[in-house]
Amino acid sequence: MNRRGCAATPPAQFGDNQTTIGYARFKNRQRASMRIPVLVLLFVGSCLGCDDVASLVEKVHGLLKSGAKSPEDVNLGLKIKKLSFSEDYNSLKLDALLTYRWEDSKFAFAQDNFCDKYLTVDPSSVAVMLPKLFFENTRKTQFFNETIQQVLHENGTFALNERMEVTLPCEQTNIFYPFGVTRCSLITRKAKSPSTQNTQIYWINDIAAEQNFAERNIRTEGMLRLKHVEFKEETEEHQDDTEDGILTLIMDFSQNNNKLFFTFFFPSILIVTISWLSMILGPMAITRSLMILGSFVILFLHYNSHEVFSVRVNYITPLDVWKVVTFLFVIAAFMELVIVSCMASTGRSRRLTRCCRQRKVHSKNTYTVEPLYEELNDLRSRATRTTCSCCRYSALCMDVAWLAGYAVAFAFFVFIFFTRYKDIVRWLNNVDVSDVTDLSSS
Repeated sequence: MNRRGCAATPPAQFGDNQTTIGYARFKNRQRASMRIPVLVLLFVGSCLGCDDVASLVEKVHGLLKSGAKSPEDVNLGLKIKKLSFSEDYNSLKLDALLTYRWEDSKFAFAQDNFCDKYLTVDPSSVAVMLPKLFFENTRKTQFFNETIQQVLHENGTFALNERMEVTLPCEQTNIFYPFGVTRCSLITRKAKSPSTQNTQIYWINDIAAEQNFAERNIRTEGMLRLKHVEFKEETEEHQDDTEDGILTLIMDFSQNNNKLFFTFFFPSILIVTISWLSMILGPMAITRSLMILGSFVILFLHYNSHEVFSVRVNYITPLDVWKVVTFLFVIAAFMELVIVSCMASTGRSRRLTRCCRQRKVHSKNTYTVEPLYEELNDLRSRATRTTCSCCRYSALCMDVAWLAGYAVAFAFFVFIFFTRYKDIVRWLNNVDVSDVTDLSSS
């Protein structure tokens, strides 16, 4: 039952040569609809207190034959059904439903007390000159004429739906990759035609709502995540004092930062941590060198396996900064091992330990350690050497200082990297802020 107390009947079908009134009675969703003669509809309509259905049919059919004037304003809607992003061609493919909506008050039938709120109309029966659209920046456009559907609402508003597929070019802020934004735009213009010269195109008012521009959840597409959607309206003035509307759909995508962190940044942090933990082992030079060199090799293989995140550009990106600095931290751990080993080896020099040798062998100023440079020979011989205590404590203090300073420096770098990567990249590339197009802040 509708608000007027009438039983709702399905929309009637109107054509050029004949008028057909359909009445669908569904016992379940799998049964096909059945056509009922017009007399039965009139009888049902009169019994339920609705106005004469046939009179409305004749009225609308007569108006359709006489033709409808070209509308002054046409509102466009776009409902996205599916999207697909191509990384190879840097393009976005949209499968969407394009809607033309305009109003003609002489087709309104709300005052006729008709049971239905809308009628399905044959598009070929309405002699309305709608503006032809062209998308100036698409790489490929395809319309499916068999999907055209036109509906007339009780307030005289027409809605014509047509399915289309378009391929949009995208641009990226590669200088901030992988934290930049991938922007895909659809620019719509009205084709020049004398019959639609005075017709203006606009976006539907509430098109920006997510339930209106997308049929399903399209927040994620591959490695990208939909960050922002904007429907812009602009006007272009011509020399003959006429104006044309320019409608632009802007879709901003960004990388899935959570996945990027857990699959790329976090493992590299763990690998650098291994080289840092090697400092706890003290004078075990071979073990430490194996750990540090192993960290370097694993880090190199890790970055090679994630080469998909890299882009080929001629300037420095945040990803390049991260790779270089993490390699430098691993190399710094290895340099610290070399310095400490040299200090301990120097402490075993005969010239420098002469003062210690003048004393007793078991003096407090001397101690016995495993050789550092001679650890390979130690596998065959367990000979030991005496090292000066001052060199021993100096090496130990350096290990402790590097252990604390290394952790603080790396933590500081990680914090600065994720908070100020834009400033770092701009400084390294020697560019001004105004010279870099940051789509994420536009």
